[in-house]
Amino acid sequence: MPLPEITEDIIYDLASGVSVSKGYDYFHTGAVLKVWIENGAYKAHVEGSELYTVTISGKKGDIQMDCTCPYDWGGACKHVIAAILAVCNNKNVKRHKKDITDIKALIEKVDAQRLKRFLFDVLSGNAALLEDFKIFARGKEEMTDTSEKYKKEILSQFKKLKGIEHYYDHYRDSYEHPVSDILNGYVEPAEKYAAQENYKEAIKIYQGICDACMESLRNDRLEDFYDDIHFAAGESFNAIAENVRKHFRVLIDKKPYLDYMLRAYGDFEDKEIFRDVFMKMINHPEEADYALNKQDVDLIPPIKLNLLIVKNEPDAVFSFGERYYMERPEMAVPLSAYYLKNKQRDKAVAVAEKAVEIIQGNRRDFYFSSRFSDPLKELREFLHTCYKPESDYQKIVENLIMLITQENDIAYYDNLRKIIKTEDEKGKSIERLEKLLHGNHDMLFKIYSIEDDYGKMLELARESIRFDVFDQIVKKIRDRYPDECIELYKKKINKFLEEVKSREAYRQVAYWLKLMKDIPGSQDKFLKHVEHLREKYRRRPAFIDEIKRL
Repeated sequence: MPLPEITEDIIYDLASGVSVSKGYDYFHTGAVLKVWIENGAYKAHVEGSELYTVTISGKKGDIQMDCTCPYDWGGACKHVIAAILAVCNNKNVKRHKKDITDIKALIEKVDAQRLKRFLFDVLSGNAALLEDFKIFARGKEEMTDTSEKYKKEILSQFKKLKGIEHYYDHYRDSYEHPVSDILNGYVEPAEKYAAQENYKEAIKIYQGICDACMESLRNDRLEDFYDDIHFAAGESFNAIAENVRKHFRVLIDKKPYLDYMLRAYGDFEDKEIFRDVFMKMINHPEEADYALNKQDVDLIPPIKLNLLIVKNEPDAVFSFGERYYMERPEMAVPLSAYYLKNKQRDKAVAVAEKAVEIIQGNRRDFYFSSRFSDPLKELREFLHTCYKPESDYQKIVENLIMLITQENDIAYYDNLRKIIKTEDEKGKSIERLEKLLHGNHDMLFKIYSIEDDYGKMLELARESIRFDVFDQIVKKIRDRYPDECIELYKKKINKFLEEVKSREAYRQVAYWLKLMKDIPGSQDKFLKHVEHLREKYRRRPAFIDEIKRL
């Protein structure tokens, strides 16, 4: 399986500014302990409050990221960013890429008979590689194993799971992942089958996972693992849908899988996860009609609206959408787009604006999926494409200001600068953003950087002295304000050393001292401060050890 193409340029597309800033800090302070390549993916161990494992896989334009940390705020976490930086700068990874090129050249030089003999010798001594080769050699040929067989195997392993407390290490308070450990043994071969375009075999494995998970969710003995099992089921439903989408083009071929998914929808308590599932699987009017007319299946409104849109019956879409979108404002995303497609711009804008108002006001306790912020972002981006500069100028400005505030994406500020007509209006917009982004030092720093407002950046550095973005601000302003930056670093380091005593903390101080040393004209002041610290903290040998090379 080919490795994903990773460059430092993709970082800002994958994560928020906060995660990027912290990721750079993690990388520069040596938190990435190990980088390696495994099963067509980059992997890394990143040291945080625990030792986390990062996996980066996928293809160009579709990078998949996974980290064992609990981060769930959208985009990549700081550990992933640190791992990407490590991959981009790792000599072993660079050597591996060169090796791949060399391997291709070597294979071209060897005749088929000798290759077969070499392959026999390698496979004879490597059981894991042999299993991979069996999948490769089988190609698209389906095995005799059934989804029921996979289900039974998984359930037998789930039976061995003990209470959640069994998986805690009380010394490190770290949590193992027993459900993932079991299911990875099925997901990995399923992915390999799919890579060989053996989609039917991959689907059977995912069905076995789904069926085992659904049965286990009703098992009180496994209550401690409910969230992990629920998540695994959702991932596998989506994997089935993705494989069906890639392989099956007509309804007669899709029917068995649609029937399976509709039955699963009826049995599974969380109906919301099927929204993306059905959107992937159902692409033609006859497929949508089949699902809508399936007996004893009560589809939730967002799914039903999407199916009506696929059927492309405007009256039915508008009637149903208008009936439900104020109760479920996330439905306004496809409904507004459909109005626009049918040349009803004013209606599309009105529906989107009303939904934004409802979501932001949160006037009732609406049910949203785990992607709560997405409908608001999608609606505002939709409005941005619909608004006309000649008649909706103030709406465009306000909408972009709210996107900047809510999404923490500096690209929206670039758009705002292009729209704003005068310097006075730009100043007022920045004042408004300063109030809305109060405390969001990362975004304010990016705005001030674009505007080359060094005075504001210096003020921000004073306010953000305890935050990760501080180092980036100082790098930007240190040529202009060297003395002020030196004093700020002294203040930051002195305060930190008063509050913490650990080897990891001292490593952080050493990193800050290196940054302080880079400030132009700071050599004398830097050396004096280091000597001051050595004297003041001479009874902390770990600290003295960390700064001895400065």
